[in-house]
Order: sequence, then structure tokens, then C-alpha cells
Amino acid sequence: TGSKDGMISLDALAKLTALAEAKNIKMGIIDGSCHSGNSLKLANSKTCVVTASGPKHYGYSNFPEIFAAKMLRGKNLEDIFLETRDATEGSGFPEISTPEGLLVQDELYPLLTPFMYYHDEYRGIQLDKIDTYLKLNAKSYLPNSCERENEVIKLNTLMRLIEDLSAVEKGLFRKRMERTINLDSLREQIQKYREVQESYLKRLNEIDLPHLKKLEPMDLGGGVRSPGYSHEELIGTDWNYFQTEKTLELQKDNLSAAKKKELEEAREYYKISQETKERVLRDNPEYQRYQAVLDGLKSDTKVSRVIASGIAREAHKAYASYYKSMQKKQNDTNKSSSNACSEFVL
Repeated sequence: TGSKDGMISLDALAKLTALAEAKNIKMGIIDGSCHSGNSLKLANSKTCVVTASGPKHYGYSNFPEIFAAKMLRGKNLEDIFLETRDATEGSGFPEISTPEGLLVQDELYPLLTPFMYYHDEYRGIQLDKIDTYLKLNAKSYLPNSCERENEVIKLNTLMRLIEDLSAVEKGLFRKRMERTINLDSLREQIQKYREVQESYLKRLNEIDLPHLKKLEPMDLGGGVRSPGYSHEELIGTDWNYFQTEKTLELQKDNLSAAKKKELEEAREYYKISQETKERVLRDNPEYQRYQAVLDGLKSDTKVSRVIASGIAREAHKAYASYYKSMQKKQNDTNKSSSNACSEFVL
């Protein structure tokens, strides 16, 4: 199922899992990549799928390493996943294809998604999920808009439900129900992060950007012109970063003439793109304000990976408690149901 670039075809894996199901063969797929939540589609009655994150978030965490270390004889994939998820540090939202997992993830993940975006740099790569989220929402911004407000209300309602489901009976003579989990810390962190996001949305919305979608042609020299990029793409891209990247590649030994020419042409293209960006910024003063806000995100510690990872860490508690409640409900109502993850024993 592999290829020369090291990628694995999901289509090929889908055929493999379908064949395994037809042949009554148990299979486990552990996807430790970023945005790996899409792999859950490969699950079936005989195949268990575990992912390091949801489909919208980077999986930069120690989940894969911990999971591998806990794979001991006699343990099943569901138990290993739950133990690993509880011990995971970093960003991401690990998922599993059990009935309980699918239910919990479908309800919790979409509501937490906005608060696990961040801006950071990882091994020289700009991670700008928060930038994209804010730009998209700024176009239809209203302070504390009904849509975003409703999403937060849904999340708070779900968190209260999770706390209520965790309640156990206490007291020998005077019976009372007592919650075993408190999600106040998660609520507080989400509220603080939401206030920061609202402040950026307000600033972006105050800038008039009528020509953001306008295409800007680029003169590539020799009479060649490119359709170019939209103003939004031009000013939102760090073309200098790509130039530097190609310069470093050109310093490598044993480059073929064809490869060297390819890298030089790419670097020149990024140089022209940067020059076009600078011209567009000069001609459109409002873009400079817009870009200044986006640039501010890069150094704002209140929208960093540390903040998003802290929310993800607290969300582990909500996930684990909700999963346990759904697991108990599943066992009480349908004891004979199959579970490919618990049935896959090492």
C-alpha cells in the first residue's frame, strides 16, 4: 500500500479492511499522523482504527510513542487507547472507532475545535490554523455572534451533562448523588481563549477589505505573465520563507543540473511573489493594517500552542469521563454487541 514518497493510500487500505472483514480477520490500524481522524472511515466490524488527532488538527503530541509502549501481551486496543489518551501531552485530539468513541467524538470534538487552533512554529514550519479560523469568521463578524454564542452554549451544556453522568451515589443513610469530575478549569480556559479570539475578530472586522479576492497578475519576465494570486493569498503568505528554503536546498551537494535549475526558478518565482506582495501592500493601506493584525498573531502567546495544548489536556478529562459513561450505558443495554477494538487482543 506504500508509495515512493512514503505515503499510504487510504483507498488501498479500504480494500484491505474490506477483504479482512470478508475473511473474518481481525485488523488494527494505528494512524499517528496529523489530521488522522479521517482514517476512522476505514473501520468496520473486524477493523479497529486509532488516530493521534481529529481531522482538523495537527497531531503534535507524544500519543504514538505512549501507545507503542503500552502495547503489551494480553491487552486490547481499546484499553491501550484509553490509557494512552489519558497520559498524552501536547496538541491534538486522539480518536478511536469504537461505538462509544464515535459518539463522544461526534459530540465533543466539533465544539472544542475552535479552541484547539493556535499559531506556532514547529521545526521551521509556520502552523497557522488560528489565522485561517479568524480570517474566515471575520467576514461575517458580529460581536458575540449568535452562531458562535450557540456553539459555546452547546459546549457548556455538554460539559454539565458529562459532570452529571459522572455522579455516583454517596452516603450510607442519607443518599445523595456526587459528581466525580469537575470541568471548571476547562470552562475557564475556553472562556479566556474565546475572549482573545473575539478581540482579534473585532479588529479584523473594523478593516474595510473590498478587494481582498481580486486577482493580481505577476510579471515573470521574458514576456511571461502569471494569473497570480488573490490579494488575500499574496499578503497572507510568507514568500521570504519559501525563498530561504530554496536557497538552503541549492546549497546541497551533488545537485543535478535539472534540479538546480528547478530550484533557482522556484526561488525566483517566490522573489517575484514577494515583490508583488510589497507593491500590493503599498497600494492598499488597509491591507497593511490587516497584515499587522495577522502578524501580531505570530508573537501573541495568548494564541500559542501552549494555550491550545492546555485546553486539549483539560479536555482529556471530559473525554475520559464521557467515554466511561457511554461505555457503561453500552454494556447495560447491549451486552452482546461486538467491538473490534476490545476484541483485538495482543
